[in-house]
Amino acid sequence: GQVAPYLVAMLLLALFQPSTPAAWVPQLQFRLLFALGAIPALVVLLASLQAEDSEEFRSQHHLSTTVGFDRGVMKTLLGTAGTWCLYDLAFYGTTIFTPTILMRMCITGEVHPDGKCYQTLAQTSKQSALISAMGIPGCYAAVLLADRMGCKRLNTYGFLLLSAAFAGQAIAWMLVPEAHILQFVLFCILTMLLNFGPSLGTYVLPALCFPTTIRSTCHGLSSTGGKIGAVIGTLIFEPISDSPLGVPGVLWLQCITCVLGAVVSTAYLRHDWEYEQSPEMHSHLTG
Repeated sequence: GQVAPYLVAMLLLALFQPSTPAAWVPQLQFRLLFALGAIPALVVLLASLQAEDSEEFRSQHHLSTTVGFDRGVMKTLLGTAGTWCLYDLAFYGTTIFTPTILMRMCITGEVHPDGKCYQTLAQTSKQSALISAMGIPGCYAAVLLADRMGCKRLNTYGFLLLSAAFAGQAIAWMLVPEAHILQFVLFCILTMLLNFGPSLGTYVLPALCFPTTIRSTCHGLSSTGGKIGAVIGTLIFEPISDSPLGVPGVLWLQCITCVLGAVVSTAYLRHDWEYEQSPEMHSHLTG
């Protein structure tokens, strides 16, 4: 899904190449790319309309007992929403601006006397597609390790690895700004780690650690925390990167964010197998 926009962009750039450059061409390419992005969401929406409630939910729904938001549930919710918020802050504060970061690296472009990098949209799209493709092995590794490590460990270790990757990228950017290939390789590693660990754990944990009767509500609240983090990450990139702190300032902020994510995971979340105990044990853990 992350690679598709850049592949479609390259396709549109190849299809619409009039002999005489015109202002309407990039406008049409952008509108087509933007509109095509609605198709996957529409497919998911149509599929969800046909989905049925799980047997576990139906059996619990017929019981007279209800579960409220007690202290245990609120603590767990702080863990799921907090880690999701911090992860999305780092994820969207980096991946959305992949083309901008690549322009700052200027790997295949030409740096003019004004200090700005000039490269074609096709060049930027190819680099962005390659960077985004690095997320595939990261996500696949998280799926393979989920049962063995559990989502809490995936979150904690993933956040710690991300903090090290952000720090390494920032140091390279500050000490060897002309080493564009090194920065590109480090950015590939960073993208792979962004799709490992918390990328899976933040989605799965809310579906495991809450009682059935309030699970969807708590999952929605956890997701809201993620969207808040995504908005913050998206809004802070340009002001910081355009300030004297530059891109390294953004990277150091993301490093601190991931350290906080590891702390929240450790303090407020439990291992998967503790949530998957019997209902009585579950009640004891959350109460």
